[in-house]
Amino acid sequence: MFKKLVEKDVEERLRKIIAQYKLGGALSVVKVKGWIFDDYGDSASEASNNFQKKFFHCFKDIKDITDIKTKKFDEVLRVSTDAWNVLPHRSLGGKSSQQMMSVEIKKESSSEKLSDSRMPKVIVGDSEMSYDDYIVMLKEMGRRQKPFKRQVEKGILPFYKEFLSQEEKLSKKEVEEHFRVVEIFFERVFWVGFLSFEAIRPEFVTYEFPHWWQTHVLFDDRDENEILSSLKIFLRFMKTKFGRELNGRGI
Repeated sequence: MFKKLVEKDVEERLRKIIAQYKLGGALSVVKVKGWIFDDYGDSASEASNNFQKKFFHCFKDIKDITDIKTKKFDEVLRVSTDAWNVLPHRSLGGKSSQQMMSVEIKKESSSEKLSDSRMPKVIVGDSEMSYDDYIVMLKEMGRRQKPFKRQVEKGILPFYKEFLSQEEKLSKKEVEEHFRVVEIFFERVFWVGFLSFEAIRPEFVTYEFPHWWQTHVLFDDRDENEILSSLKIFLRFMKTKFGRELNGRGI
């Protein structure tokens, strides 16, 4: 059972972090409540990501927060996530995510255990499968991706980093930014399920990944064209260094 959040307690935690990081000019409880109430996105997860990116943009100049591996980042993320869950949304009829979840839990409490016919279904692409089959699929995908992952980690990324560092026209910051794009690109490639570099769809590079970046990567304001431009540098490198292209034809 999840711990019930209290709206006034979360609002007080928001006030404390705003004061702690001296963000009064950029952030306020009223502003956060407005962002959450007027959420936008094609899905609940996209709406949440849009909010988190907007919220964390206010912390972009605070080093302790921009390093997402720190305890301080985790603390701020917990507050923003709790705010998202406990504050009202127009899209939910003025209710909070927590309130909607409570309603669903009460509906299920009348049954001790879900029958097989009511086990949760997972949508993968255009197909529906049982949760158990989905887990089996993920394990098999992970097994089949191992050679590709090793290839990327040992045989592609180190050479690309060296290539970027030798480009005289690029500053140290630009080298880091371009390399970060490709690191995150491959993380997404593995998550989606591609089994080789050649299997990556051109539209994944030209549209899907740059679009995904806008709502999922914190502390980075580069637009879709800038992300695509960075990826094109990498694709030229892959063709020149290894003679490899997406689907054998590039983009």
